[in-house]
Amino acid sequence: MVQKIAKDSDDRMQFKRIADLWEKRETSRNSATSEMKEDPVRDEIKEMKDMVVNDGGKPGSEVYFHALELFTKKEHRDVFSALKEEDSTVRLEWINKAWETFMKKI
Repeated sequence: MVQKIAKDSDDRMQFKRIADLWEKRETSRNSATSEMKEDPVRDEIKEMKDMVVNDGGKPGSEVYFHALELFTKKEHRDVFSALKEEDSTVRLEWINKAWETFMKKI
């Protein structure tokens, strides 16, 4: 009887160690994965948002919020990217025109 209790205790200890190791592995794997994940779309939107601000689109302004909304669509990001070499006024004007077109479709 004493041997059975000792064996049950050993089995429980082994199971607990296995469960602890599994939990540590999962925690480590999840944190490593989340740290390594980079979102290229998020980076692209941030870069474009910075361009809008540098062009004179003040955070909180209409053109700023219109740009953020437009940049959620790839086609708008593609066009805005193509305007990188243009004058800042051209980019801001494009945002306004694209916003007008976008709103007409709704």
